Amino acid sequence: MIESDWIEDMLVLALQGRLDSVNAAEVEASIKEQIKEGASRIALDVAEIVYVSSAGLRVVLVVAKRLKEI
Repeated sequence: MIESDWIEDMLVLALQGRLDSVNAAEVEASIKEQIKEGASRIALDVAEIVYVSSAGLRVVLVVAKRLKEI
């Protein structure tokens, strides 16, 4: 579901499929783990996302807030 690639000092995470209540917690935990490991610049590639629920949008907002704190 998540493919990652580094472009210089930015981590690019390519998400695929749906970002909804079924997988939002897993995606959030995965991204938070990347932040713990030192990623401070993250780009989300959502070109392959077909649906985002409010739970998915929450993940994006939580991650953005966490990155602002760094």
